Amino acid sequence: MVPFQKLKRRRRSLTEKHSPHTTLAIPVEGSQCVNIIEIDTEECLPQPQKVLEVSNFRLNNSEEEAMTQLQEDMFKCMLMRFANSSSDECELPGPISLINCIRKQTDNCEVSNIVYVEILNEISDSKPTIMTALGKLYTTFILKKQQKWLLVVGDAKIFVLLHELKREYGSHLSWMLPFPGDWHILFNYQPALLKPYADAGLSKLAEVSGHHSETLTSLIQCKNFRRTHNFLVQLFETLYWFFLSLYLESLVSANSEQHTPQEKLKEHVFPLIFELSKVKCNTDLESFRRKAQSVLSSTGISYTGFTEFMKSLAKKQDTISFWYQFLIHDCFAYIALYVGIRYRCWALRMGSLKQQAAIFSAFDRSTY
Repeated sequence: MVPFQKLKRRRRSLTEKHSPHTTLAIPVEGSQCVNIIEIDTEECLPQPQKVLEVSNFRLNNSEEEAMTQLQEDMFKCMLMRFANSSSDECELPGPISLINCIRKQTDNCEVSNIVYVEILNEISDSKPTIMTALGKLYTTFILKKQQKWLLVVGDAKIFVLLHELKREYGSHLSWMLPFPGDWHILFNYQPALLKPYADAGLSKLAEVSGHHSETLTSLIQCKNFRRTHNFLVQLFETLYWFFLSLYLESLVSANSEQHTPQEKLKEHVFPLIFELSKVKCNTDLESFRRKAQSVLSSTGISYTGFTEFMKSLAKKQDTISFWYQFLIHDCFAYIALYVGIRYRCWALRMGSLKQQAAIFSAFDRSTY
């Protein structure tokens, strides 16, 4: 029989003071969690919770334009990588980095103006701690820097508490705009994305790509963000290449040519790879885009033609329809958010979030 004392949880510290790494459910004695925003709680008028409708998730013009532009740029990237896949003459970066090469801008980047307020040694997911942090942010940015609005970012738990505080304190916190953290959105979208697709074939593809046993379990259950992220990006490119080869084969067979799709593509697209490496300014970038559009038009290859071909094929085959939905909508929303975060495109970021909303709601991630 194991003594009861042996089953007790080990204490972090033998001193009377609490450990700085405490995980208590309430702030410790002597806590500095105080509300430094002067609020008369008797005057607070709680705001009713807003009911979202389907119309709230429709993309506006700027978001639609950003998502469409990324789709077209992604199509050019995949064409160049597919044409270059069997050649050692030029080494291209991965699809995400290649997107940056195509979308690169020479304007001076906005200089970061980060202010580190301080690190609080308190329970992070509690309202007193959050009110303390909000008070410091209010003093630093609203009072001193005269900011009108302030985005306050947190994980799922803090995001919920921020909304609760905003409803409780009404107009006193009208300057505070709660927003879910970028990395947390990606991290929580991974299991929502894999849930409907894992048993449909993703698990088998993961095994073929070298994931086995505990590594496979970790990937499917999204325990390691980087591992799952890399797999999704590679899977996205693999499926894109497959559908692209079907589209090119249809063009070759329609013209009764003897060349393989990759040979035909390489003949016309490969020179664009070297043109892209010469881009140094915005003028060169626009010149490259016009030339790329001209070259693709002369060969009959276009993003519009690709989408029309895939839609017609999806109507005939349910399997193609299923994975085309994954490629163009569900997984693309993940890629679009990652690109929007990395390259500071707010419209792309918001458009991708609206596309992710249905997946979050359907597959047990209702907080996001």
